Amino acid sequence: MAERRNGWYKRQDDDTYLCMTSNFKMFLDGEDHWRVGRNDHGFLRSVEAANGAPPHNIEAWKFYVEEEKTWIDAEKEIRVSICTQQELEEQQDDGVAQIAESIAEASSNVGVACAFLHFSPNPVVQVGAGGLRQINADVKAEADDAFIIASCTKSMTATLCGIFVQEGHLAWDSTVEGVLGITGTFGAVTLHELLTHQSRMPRPWKKYNTDHVKPPDPEEDSDNDLWIQRRRQLIEGVLAVAEPYEEEGFHYSNLGYIVVACMLEEVSKLRWEELMMERLFEPLGITTGVLDYPGRLEADDDKRAEYAWPHKGSPPVPIDPKDVSVTFGAPVGGCCLSVADWARYLAVHVDYGWAHSKLGLVQETMVFLHAPFEGSSYACGWHCQVSKTLSHGVLFHDGLSSAGPRCWVRVDLGLKVAAMYICNGKCVGKQAMSKLMRAGRNEVQGFHENEESDEEDHDHDDDDDDE
Repeated sequence: MAERRNGWYKRQDDDTYLCMTSNFKMFLDGEDHWRVGRNDHGFLRSVEAANGAPPHNIEAWKFYVEEEKTWIDAEKEIRVSICTQQELEEQQDDGVAQIAESIAEASSNVGVACAFLHFSPNPVVQVGAGGLRQINADVKAEADDAFIIASCTKSMTATLCGIFVQEGHLAWDSTVEGVLGITGTFGAVTLHELLTHQSRMPRPWKKYNTDHVKPPDPEEDSDNDLWIQRRRQLIEGVLAVAEPYEEEGFHYSNLGYIVVACMLEEVSKLRWEELMMERLFEPLGITTGVLDYPGRLEADDDKRAEYAWPHKGSPPVPIDPKDVSVTFGAPVGGCCLSVADWARYLAVHVDYGWAHSKLGLVQETMVFLHAPFEGSSYACGWHCQVSKTLSHGVLFHDGLSSAGPRCWVRVDLGLKVAAMYICNGKCVGKQAMSKLMRAGRNEVQGFHENEESDEEDHDHDDDDDDE
């Protein structure tokens, strides 16, 4: 059994420490030095550490390059090394595909993609798909099709905030007035309160858009400055007339996450969509990610037909992507991507070492993102609970787009595993996915878990993400 110490694991038979990302081995070399070896590179360096303790944050590391006999600050170098050498492994899995097919068959054959993510020791995602891209066309859904993840986008917006807080551009207690200069009822609301739905802001926002602010026209879609201006104009008008909930506490609010996006845009001078691409998608290797319905801006009908269209109603009716848009609500629930790319993002929340290696996020930041607000069970973009059987922290979320598609994800922080599905219509898949999660956890932990689900069947209907 390994002894855990400051984010590292010490083997009992020697002085070797293993990082949570499992790619560095540390051992004591003298009174105040540690040495680090990377098996796939073969290099060996020394590391300065106070009082002989293993270094905890990469920012504090100084590496000794033996060939040059010099000490260097190597945070950037080590991050690049990790990012280029460690990648998520994607596997097509028949068992996962069977679960996807079972969900599709029970849901009028809408398209469904499922995945199970675990670390072994690097992240591995097993994927499968079922159903059709469009139920009126005989084209099967594929695991690499992009689907909307609706309210599960919220944790991405929160993760961007974690990056900006860590870099000093924002603070968890930054206020709406302090960042945006908006006074009045909601001026004292903090970033943390917005992310945890403690702001008392109303859930819908369209009815308060009395100024009738509209997003840029499709031909202006690439004008990022105009988008920033319009989104800011929208929330200034809405917050001036919106009626707060009377009672304090948890009130799910999509409006709050649009305000968060404006705060990010104010301090960065970049559109939220640009930040998502540059600070999350690119470093995580996400290639299918878009921030509106896939194919919406495709002028060619044949090209648009190649995408997994959203379906609404029961029985489901396909909707041409050109006729729907998440508009201002993208930071609330507008991210679309493949299930494997979703796993690339979720790996950051499954393993804190991976979060650091890919995004530079330290454990303190990740723990804060995953901690529920006092007196609540909602953290920053995540519902939280403790697994009754395993006593592990569990994060979960679902999402239901106003155009019809649904998704669901559950993360077991103790075992570092996650299960998820995304679909292009209304579907019933939580029981099947709970079965997938149990089967995956059984394999990871090496013993059989009770067939009865140890988690409650939470269905928060976090829907209408563009409202």
